[in-house]
Amino acid sequence: MKTIIIIDDEKDARITLSQHISRYPALRLIGECTHGREAVEKINAQKPDLIFLDIHLPGLNGYQVVQQLVHLPVIVVTSAYENYALKAFDYDAVDFLLKPFTAERFALAVAKALAFIPANTSG
Repeated sequence: MKTIIIIDDEKDARITLSQHISRYPALRLIGECTHGREAVEKINAQKPDLIFLDIHLPGLNGYQVVQQLVHLPVIVVTSAYENYALKAFDYDAVDFLLKPFTAERFALAVAKALAFIPANTSG
């Protein structure tokens, strides 16, 4: 089972991601964060396999969160602003989900992410 943390300050976005994740038996949501500093602490403490990371966050933006991580999970960046897409890949994101996204687009992002997670992790 691969573990996931959602980092997004918008409640509706967290709900949408959580609903999508719940459709995958191999994925387990272990936390949600609404603030950049909270995200750094939770990611480093819980060591998820994968994070869905928004860019616009209070405290630290998504890129600043990545810069402060000790544990670096697989990253899928989520944003309503497509101009952040190229920069996301500078921070080793495996995919970029432009909000709002479809279930099919989410499935593609999950498939890409899972390809980068070592098979021996179990969360």
